[in-house]
Amino acid sequence: MQSNSGVLELFLNSIGIAPVSYLNDYRIRAAAKMLLQTNDSIMDIGEKCGFSSNSYFGKVFRESLGCTPKEYREKF
Repeated sequence: MQSNSGVLELFLNSIGIAPVSYLNDYRIRAAAKMLLQTNDSIMDIGEKCGFSSNSYFGKVFRESLGCTPKEYREKF
């Protein structure tokens, strides 16, 4: 059985990014799609995509896509 650090190293070597970054990327892509395809509130979309905090969702979204979820929805 591998230690957590061994699994982390395997993930980093295979995918090229940390598991948390990979997961956040996946969640942000799902959220961006939902922002364009639904009328769900931004808070609901954040929760559906696994973000327990609306402020953290906004922070990660902005870091990833360069704008807030609201700006993204209005822009596209």
